[in-house]
Amino acid sequence: MQKGVRESATVLLLLSERIFHRDRYWVTDKEVGYAMDLGKPLLCIGHDFDFSEKCLAMAESPHLCESCREVKPTFQPYARAIISAIECVSWPSQRDLT
Repeated sequence: MQKGVRESATVLLLLSERIFHRDRYWVTDKEVGYAMDLGKPLLCIGHDFDFSEKCLAMAESPHLCESCREVKPTFQPYARAIISAIECVSWPSQRDLT
């Protein structure tokens, strides 16, 4: 997977519910974090990702709950950076198409 990330021009990230969850080690550490460390651009598409629920635990740095709730502390800065700095495109759900 890391070879593929190294050789790619861009990394596509489907922002789904709990994508940054600590149990998704391969997504967070081996793919996304690795790509960001290499300076690879990310193309993010949001699908069933909650862009509305704010976490106010850090008053000086409010952020989305998806970037901290059950996310490894070492990956939380990456998740917050992805959500705040990268333009995300919404992908319609099946119910939106009917």
